[in-house]
Amino acid sequence: MGGATVEQWPAVGENPWWHPIDDDLGWDEPLPPVIQLAPDYSAPLLLWGEGFGNIAWQFTKFPPELLDRLAAWQHDFDDNYHYQTGWRSAAIRDRWAHQANDLATDVRAALGTRAELVVDLWPIDEKT
Repeated sequence: MGGATVEQWPAVGENPWWHPIDDDLGWDEPLPPVIQLAPDYSAPLLLWGEGFGNIAWQFTKFPPELLDRLAAWQHDFDDNYHYQTGWRSAAIRDRWAHQANDLATDVRAALGTRAELVVDLWPIDEKT
């Protein structure tokens, strides 16, 4: 499968959002009105916005714990979904989809009124 191995992903607390530098704190641009939660191969985070492309963590103002969960969900996709063969197993696919529901709820709460969240789980209908 493509993507990095588990050993290559940063440990919890080692991602940059746990130790932001001054340049990371001044990102006060508004978010796009609609944010899409959708995986993509090797994306840093799985948040997308028209005119933004992949949304940098600095724009989100999300707590580090939520950013870690989003990154882990993306890593799970990278490790377990292949563009030609699909999911490693139906169980992995189903677990990943179930996690999306919890993440979407928490992302919506963190966004508040700043943006609407749309979820696109395009790999769910793909091969298993």
